[in-house]
Parts: sequence; structure tokens; C-alpha cells
Amino acid sequence: MKRTAIFALALLIAVTLAPMCFAASAQAALAVDEGVFIITAGGQEMGKETFKVGSDFAESTVELTMPSMQMVMKASLKLDDAGATAYSLDAGVGGKVDATFADTVATLTAAGMQKTVQLASPRIVLENNVFSHYQVLLSFYDQAAAGVQQFAALVPGTLAAYPVSVERLS
Repeated sequence: MKRTAIFALALLIAVTLAPMCFAASAQAALAVDEGVFIITAGGQEMGKETFKVGSDFAESTVELTMPSMQMVMKASLKLDDAGATAYSLDAGVGGKVDATFADTVATLTAAGMQKTVQLASPRIVLENNVFSHYQVLLSFYDQAAAGVQQFAALVPGTLAAYPVSVERLS
């Protein structure tokens, strides 16, 4: 009898707590990382990036101050399980670049011209001076496989893709 009561109590607790555990897990999957990166060159602060990165997006505002000018860039990256689905960079007077993705092809539009670039899966975007994109790249690193892993990253500001190697050292 006592054993049955303990079993019933344990079952009741498990049934009561299970939905809470699943809800916490779902909230963790939707967690958003946000913060500020300070950008330096030669030990001097050159600007900052204010960012938010979630499971299906990355948004950044980069403010750079150089001796001859100041620049503000706004970057917006949409994501799914295969990587980037859409990207937009507005650099004000520096121009605007938009990218759409289908399978392993990126179509870039900038200054009235259009260019297609071949990528691999996952579709990675690494814009110059947008450091939060590296958080997205690292989310595609397969920790179980470990070692050096190869990616092809689109750099929209250059209208080209480049090979990238990632290895976790510790």
C-alpha cells in the first residue's frame, strides 16, 4: 500500500512537472542573445556593434568612427535550419546590399545590379564589421564531429563567397 502511494505521488509529480520542463525547453530554443561588441583597431576604439541573435534572425547596428568619416550600418539576417534565407545591409551613403537565398544560390542586389553567387549548405553570411554573424556561423559547427569544419561564407559587401575553416580548440 505504501509503495503504491509513493508510486502514485511520483507519477503525479512527473505529470505535473512535465509540461513545465517542455515549456522551459521551448523557451530556451527561442532565447535571444543580445549585447554590444566594441570594435577596436591598434588599441583604439573605432566603434561598436549592437546586436540581437535568435534562432531565426540576427540583427545588428554597427557604428564606426574613422578619422575621415563616420558610418552607421544596419544588418538584418533571416535564418532557417539551412542557414540564411534573406539578408539586408544598409550602410547609408556607403550603399545598400540585399540578398535572397534559394538552395545553394544567393542572389545579391546592389546599386541597381544583380549577381548570383554559389554557396554550400548551410548558407552562411559573414559581413565585414558585423561580428554577430560569427555567432551564427558557430551555431552550425557540429560539436559531435569536432575537428576542422569547412563552410562557404557569403560576404555581401564584396558580392562574393569565400571558404571558411572553423575548429573548436577547447
